[in-house]
Amino acid sequence: MLVLSFYIIVVLAWLSAATPTENIPIVAIEPNHLYCNQELSNGQSAHYYLTKLQINTGYEFRISYPAVIPTDFIIKDLNKTTATGRKLLNVEKFVFWTDMQEEKHFEVTAFRTGVAVKSSLNDLPVLYDVVVEQLYGGVSIDIWKLVLFASVTIFLALKFCRQPFINYINAENEKLE
Repeated sequence: MLVLSFYIIVVLAWLSAATPTENIPIVAIEPNHLYCNQELSNGQSAHYYLTKLQINTGYEFRISYPAVIPTDFIIKDLNKTTATGRKLLNVEKFVFWTDMQEEKHFEVTAFRTGVAVKSSLNDLPVLYDVVVEQLYGGVSIDIWKLVLFASVTIFLALKFCRQPFINYINAENEKLE
């Protein structure tokens, strides 16, 4: 009887330790959609379930947040054992390539950093935005648009402003002589 009760206590203790106590939200997201005003408290995690991914395609999982709330976001690819993210100012990003899977799972954990003016501000949740963008040639489509705009601007500047500028320089040189 004593052994049976001890066994039941051990099993119940194991089940309570193995069962997650916190309720982690799971959010299904699709590529090229912006998901605004996501919330996480300090130390809290959220799971993102990426659907409708194309096979053998590169994607960028990006989190942006207000710079006035210093926070470290840890992005973990639950499909792999190791994860490497990159931090750039107030943007966390994770670049990945799909293989034969059309779905990915990510866990995002927020950790508040810095010192708040009031200690009560540390308890407020962090608002952030999430977007998953498809990569073209390893680069986001927004970068390609910027490169195209800069190229057209430089071409137009050289086409229409070069000759008047050369004429102005020649006129100034003639005045000096």
